[in-house]
Amino acid sequence: MDGHLPHLLHIIPFASLGGTEKDCLYFIEASRREYNHHIWVLGGEGIMVGQWLDAGADVRILNILNLPQRQFIRTLAEYSRSTPYDGILYWSTIKLPLVRYSLRNQRCRLAVHVGNPANFRVTSMLKQMVDHVLYPSPIETHLFACSSYVLRSLAIHPYYRYFGASVSHNPVRLLKENPYVVRSIDQHTEVIIGMTARLDPIKDHQTLLIAFKKVLSSYPLARLWLVGDGALRSKLEFLTNQLGIVDRVTFWGNVEDVYQKLQQMDIFVYSTTLREGLGNALSEALACGLPCIVSDLPMMREVAGNEKTVAFFTPQDADDLATKIVEMLNDSHLRMQLSQDAFNRALTAFDASRYVQDRINFLRV
Repeated sequence: MDGHLPHLLHIIPFASLGGTEKDCLYFIEASRREYNHHIWVLGGEGIMVGQWLDAGADVRILNILNLPQRQFIRTLAEYSRSTPYDGILYWSTIKLPLVRYSLRNQRCRLAVHVGNPANFRVTSMLKQMVDHVLYPSPIETHLFACSSYVLRSLAIHPYYRYFGASVSHNPVRLLKENPYVVRSIDQHTEVIIGMTARLDPIKDHQTLLIAFKKVLSSYPLARLWLVGDGALRSKLEFLTNQLGIVDRVTFWGNVEDVYQKLQQMDIFVYSTTLREGLGNALSEALACGLPCIVSDLPMMREVAGNEKTVAFFTPQDADDLATKIVEMLNDSHLRMQLSQDAFNRALTAFDASRYVQDRINFLRV
């Protein structure tokens, strides 16, 4: 690394293949010529470590996330005292009061990524407020919400509302040309319908699986690709078996090259819930020019920009989703129009250089 460039510290809980971890990667890739990047992973090793290293970052695995509270603070503070940084980015709100306290000797600013709506469970809020009082920190902090939907939740939260906050849409890797090719599809065509997302309760894979069974009556050779892994995998595999569609559904798990999978799909579906923050996977699908069918929720409309970019379906309504999928497979003109609008939307809204500048303006590096 160039010792003459400013040094930015990235603190991130996990190194798994997820939206926040990729946001960190895109930030580094877009700014590696201007800054030296150092990453501290609070948890253990993960698939993203190699990608961060390839992007030129220095990565240190701390393995302290599960330590008792005081030991967590003491250990992180010891690391923090060893080197002064020009700016710090925390890619989470997990243990935020403790992280801020551990960084209290740093003389720079702290930019915090907020990827999901604020948690309003009473026990969670009380703990944050107590920790905030017990562990005060002078480090100036700003919250960067991934969407206006998330920002609104921060504004009414008893802990987060005391920090400055603004919206900064998550970036994606942009392509020079739209790779999507509209092909002729009929009932004898093997079409691929896909969704990329963690298999967890924030998403709604169940509605997609039920809808896909209905789609098979019109397109019997259709395949459903679920890209991603998570706590609900066994439950969703069991549902797939119950629905009798095991031979038409593929659980790919985590894959390193998501774009390679996206570019093999005919239609992308994003079925999710109100617990969603923004939906990086949808942004990536737009960047690949995929015709998308999306849960009609506020944050999804924010990603899409307008109704010309994606088709919306009623959340948790498998019948409506199945109807929208069949309509899109039937209409090549609709797929072509959505594809180009999706690609254009990604170019204008999800550029990593804009995302970097939002934070640099605050950090004043």
